[in-house]
Amino acid sequence: MFQASGRKVLGGVLAATLLLGSGGCSSSRSNAKVDESWMARVPTSDMEDVRQAQVVVNTAEENLTRAKVAHQDSKEELKVAKEREKITNQQQKVAQKALELGNTTDRSQDVTRAQNELQQAEENMTAARAETEWKEKAVTTRESMVKMREREVDVAKAQLNQARYRTLERNGDARAEKLDSGKVNDEVAKARAEATKEQDRVNMNVKLERQAEARWKQADTKARSYGGSGR
Repeated sequence: MFQASGRKVLGGVLAATLLLGSGGCSSSRSNAKVDESWMARVPTSDMEDVRQAQVVVNTAEENLTRAKVAHQDSKEELKVAKEREKITNQQQKVAQKALELGNTTDRSQDVTRAQNELQQAEENMTAARAETEWKEKAVTTRESMVKMREREVDVAKAQLNQARYRTLERNGDARAEKLDSGKVNDEVAKARAEATKEQDRVNMNVKLERQAEARWKQADTKARSYGGSGR
């Protein structure tokens, strides 16, 4: 199931990255990448913004790793649901044959029992299908979350580069003049836009997954009321 902590997609790294500004003006220079080694000449006391930006990168990368693991877990859960649906389908076929056999006899008790068993099997089958559909939606959600986390890593790295540039600039480092400040900031804005797009996709997938889960719960409850179980 999509856990509550995973549902808070509006928070986390993307929201944190929006706290950093993106001011500055463009220039004719095309290079926007700050070489990490350049920071070695910056006084340690002036590196706080860079250190904070690096923490955001580390967090984003950790979140991406977790998202990938969750995606793999959701695929395994889907396999289990499909196997359960397959078994339930076979049980339904057995119940159908039992009813057909009962109808060839004159024993009303056997027919009634077979009808009840078939009805229960059908309800179980409905619940099993609903569970498979829910797990399919969960896989889609987790897949979109991986993409969103990837874009969050892009945002964090772009902002780390921005923090390095601004730190060099504050310290009067001549190498900062070789960089295109406008491009540095544009890369941050572009990364944010892509991350927001993926976040919107996650939100939509979460909504569809919850709807599928609700349908499964309803079907499972009905199956249990007949003495069966959708799980």
